[in-house]
Amino acid sequence: MRRIYLLVLALALAFTACGQGDSLKEKAAGTSVARQSAEGGGEAVTGEEVLKIYLGEVGKELSPFSCEEEKDRILMELLYSPLLARDRSGEPLLQGVSEPVTEWKGKMYSTPGIADITVKREKGKATYTIALRKGLYYGEKEELNAKDLLFNYYLRFDPGYRGSDKTNQVPVAGLEEYLYGTRKVAERKKQLRAFLASPSKSLKSRLRQEIVEPVLEQELEWVESLYQDKSYRYFTKRYRKPVQLFAYFYSLKPDYKVGTRSKKQVLKDIQQQYSWNYRKLAQVTGNSYDDLAQRIALGQWMEEKGNGRKDRSVTSIEGISVVDDHTISIQAERNQKGDLEKLCDILLVPMESFGDPGLYQPENGKYGFLQGDIAPILQEAWVSGRGSGAYYLKEIKEEGYLLHRNGYYWKGKPETKEILLESREWKLEEQILSMESDKLDIIWLGETDSRQESYLLKRLKQDPASWKIARRQEMLFHTKRVNATSLPENMTEHYSFWQEAERVKPLLFP
Repeated sequence: MRRIYLLVLALALAFTACGQGDSLKEKAAGTSVARQSAEGGGEAVTGEEVLKIYLGEVGKELSPFSCEEEKDRILMELLYSPLLARDRSGEPLLQGVSEPVTEWKGKMYSTPGIADITVKREKGKATYTIALRKGLYYGEKEELNAKDLLFNYYLRFDPGYRGSDKTNQVPVAGLEEYLYGTRKVAERKKQLRAFLASPSKSLKSRLRQEIVEPVLEQELEWVESLYQDKSYRYFTKRYRKPVQLFAYFYSLKPDYKVGTRSKKQVLKDIQQQYSWNYRKLAQVTGNSYDDLAQRIALGQWMEEKGNGRKDRSVTSIEGISVVDDHTISIQAERNQKGDLEKLCDILLVPMESFGDPGLYQPENGKYGFLQGDIAPILQEAWVSGRGSGAYYLKEIKEEGYLLHRNGYYWKGKPETKEILLESREWKLEEQILSMESDKLDIIWLGETDSRQESYLLKRLKQDPASWKIARRQEMLFHTKRVNATSLPENMTEHYSFWQEAERVKPLLFP
């Protein structure tokens, strides 16, 4: 309970803390995923035809299913279209196809989306009807349809699903029966409790890998962030190194000494102390991992039972049905306003790119994958998979992510052939020096603090004759390389430059 003590004390000191993820590029640098252009026949691109945009470092668990951090979401939305559109105030726009025009500050704006969503509420239940835009293409002009919607939802309702979206928190009719493979849910839960109470070697391994180890990695990152916050000075002065404070809070051995051990070794030592015991970890962090452990146990139970086929009498979700070639409906067993966003605030991925078309057999309870066997889809498929976004991933480079335009993008062909999203962690001063030397075309500032604003104000006043750098709200742009008239205006906290990135025109190349 040490962390709880720290939180209580720190609250008295009025603190705010946050953690940062590591870069995916540590293991993917130089990985080429170049392929045939989505514009058919390939499209030649020279180095001068690449628009270079500074985004900043993205998370290590990057995928369209896991993008809690803003920068992760920005990159993923360039590749995969969000199912739920939003207006400039951040409110859901349900009729993204048929009625995309909304008012903001007395002006009308068009913020189109890829679907029309209708909600019918009655008798404590709600039915969500999702109709995809026709002409929504990915890859070599392949159209997304109801099959892709089914794939996306069954994937997210799978017991093995681990993602940042909250789709599986909505009580869809028949979901429990589908997850447990039977209408005798109480009986199956009893079997699983016994399975979890006396876990097999394989289950212990999964509990350690999927709960204990990642949670402790996150806790170490959290402890490291305390050293950037003066509110924690009492602790950071007492423990000069973050690993010392981490060991104090999380080690189960009171006599454990960090000594000269590396951060990696300390983390490994403490992970070994907990082994697979997520309940001990819960006592220290104050968080419950019971629900996650139940889902892991269910996935392992299915695997040990041959994906549960021998004991499965329910192979589909009663509340999900196909309306037509582009439309499905989902019935929830409750009527809560927040469920709309939980259910529909997802990035849509094509089944052909992410799943196995040979396993799309709804009549046999298969929707593009084997239930419980989805880890490769979640972790790897996005690197080679195509989406319906403005761009597709061409190559993962040491300095960032090289994207090539989707010639069949539903909003129209993007103006720039390729974008290099620089994702190195640079200080603002380094970013501006890079732009001055013509190595960056746009810098996305995001949120800035008072020191950065003061620096920007002084820096932009220097050497006005060059007129190389200008600012528009949340971005800096190179005036000799970016067409200023193509940059979006009237951006808001919820509707930024990235929502219209496909419109940006370079000046030096067509």
